[in-house]
Amino acid sequence: MEQTFIANGIVLDKQPWGERDSKVFLYTRERGRLDVVARGSRAILSKLNGHLEPFNSVELMIIRGRNQDYVGGAISRGIRYNLISDLRRLASAGRVLNKVRKAIWPSDADPILYDALENVLDLLNHQESKPVEWPLVALGAEIRLLSSLGFVIDTDNCQLCAAELIKGAYQRVSGELVCPTCARVMPEECLVVNPIILANLRVIYKEKPMMWPKLWQISGSSAGDLSRMIERLSFYRN
Repeated sequence: MEQTFIANGIVLDKQPWGERDSKVFLYTRERGRLDVVARGSRAILSKLNGHLEPFNSVELMIIRGRNQDYVGGAISRGIRYNLISDLRRLASAGRVLNKVRKAIWPSDADPILYDALENVLDLLNHQESKPVEWPLVALGAEIRLLSSLGFVIDTDNCQLCAAELIKGAYQRVSGELVCPTCARVMPEECLVVNPIILANLRVIYKEKPMMWPKLWQISGSSAGDLSRMIERLSFYRN
């Protein structure tokens, strides 16, 4: 008898696999990232296909195979219609799921990251969310993803002298935040971080994603500055 198990997951991606099947990439609460085959899902009358679209939250029955696990059944628990019907929301959400798929090893479960990912997708799907927030939400999700992998930046104290950070700079070599005094010793190695961006980074680290838009200090200029700063943080961390 084949071994089966139940998993709750988010569909990260789906690709053709052979003539009638699909390869489905999932991030699950119980078992981390799973790559499974959905047999017959590309057939016109397949009942699986609609449930296994990217960005969906699903409950699955997974059947263990000798060389490849495959989907025995799937039920959608959350279809994010606003997200999949807006190209700008899709771009931001796709960026997040692509990072998760590339950064997380198979079977590496992290329930906290799973909940954060669900919250990020729900936030991007929310009817009242604003276009200016969507790229920032995706970038914030990248920072949370990196922190789940052990790359956590201390936003409270300078990593060289332990002084409280009111203003700061990002040190490229160490990947940490330092105070202006320490940054002046090595100006060529540091990127200046203004207080608003520092406050927004603290929100990303310490608050649930659904709270980010309510607590962020976003203006026309600070939104762009925060976006560029998180881009750099994500780049250097990778």
